[in-house]
Amino acid sequence: VDLTNAALTQGEISQAIKDGNRGRLIVLAGRHRAMFSCTHLDWAWSLAQAYAASGRVNDLSSLLAGLIDKCPEHDRLATLQKAVSWLDPAAWNQLAQRESGHPRTSKVDAQYHRLRYDQDIKRLLSTKQAGDPAQFLHGFNQLAAAVESYRDANPALLAGWIYLETGDTGNASRWFGKAREWRPDDVDALHGLALCALAEKRYADARRYANLLPDATPGKAGIRRDAMIGLAQQEYADNHYASWTLLIRHLLIQQLT
Repeated sequence: VDLTNAALTQGEISQAIKDGNRGRLIVLAGRHRAMFSCTHLDWAWSLAQAYAASGRVNDLSSLLAGLIDKCPEHDRLATLQKAVSWLDPAAWNQLAQRESGHPRTSKVDAQYHRLRYDQDIKRLLSTKQAGDPAQFLHGFNQLAAAVESYRDANPALLAGWIYLETGDTGNASRWFGKAREWRPDDVDALHGLALCALAEKRYADARRYANLLPDATPGKAGIRRDAMIGLAQQEYADNHYASWTLLIRHLLIQQLT
């Protein structure tokens, strides 16, 4: 009889999931909570999705905490990955922190830390979208070591542009340089380096970077022109009249072509 009842219950659960009947699934979970566990992880995930869609935050948190505490490491990692879409960032971070206390093999541990890093970057990008440069840079500095560890050019580039916008050309150059090191063909990194060099009156560097930019890059001609004007002024101030004359000729040719 028990086996028959268990089979009927399993059939009801499977049917509720197949029909997308969240209310029925939640009712069944209330009667047979033990069946929504690591043994039937797909059922537990379906229940988590039903809780999330129904706004049952406490039930969702309790269910996920149980999975994190009791399941094997690969299942725990998969649960964390899925929970990104069920939990708000703060609640997800609490769940990830709960996982931090459990043992993991080196491979799964690396995947776990990469998942946490990716979520940290998503939260960081949300501060950029909110238009708060100071908050973005504060968050970025907390993640800077991980950005370097993963050689992640995208946040490095974003930090470079924000540092440049705030007038910190030293840090802007640093992160543009790292982005170019990690992604040598990146035009944005080269463009950023050219603008930083121009702002710091390193005109030879600005001209060199600008010459490497594709012709279609917005502002390339302006950077080259301003760099050559700056170089010409420096040469004239240093009484290097021959070099000054040559630069002026190049400027005139550039303006005519």
